[in-house]
Amino acid sequence: MYLQTLEPRNSSDVHFHNTRRTLERFTRYCQCATKRLSEITDYDLEEYLWLRKKDTWRGKPIKNVSLNNEIKMLNTCFAKAGPKEARGSGRANYGFVEHPPFINKLAHYSVTIRKGIF
Repeated sequence: MYLQTLEPRNSSDVHFHNTRRTLERFTRYCQCATKRLSEITDYDLEEYLWLRKKDTWRGKPIKNVSLNNEIKMLNTCFAKAGPKEARGSGRANYGFVEHPPFINKLAHYSVTIRKGIF
């Protein structure tokens, strides 16, 4: 339902497709296809993050910035499924779960490049 809401509102298809891929990956990694939405816990999000950290992209580990983007997408989707409350015009939650799962973002470190060392 969140993706159906997101699709007409976003002018960019990139965010929609990235969110869909993240939700599909979360479902596959945590075997959530047979779980009810109310059965998904914070532990499932932590397990997803732990498994996702093991993935590589072009032979390199995935950066915390990319993982934080995925965390943000998942937190937003679960918050939207949370208890009904008005969040502005046309932005009410669905009310499927009383306490939606949540995970904090990872710390990302900025790298300072210094020239003239070599």
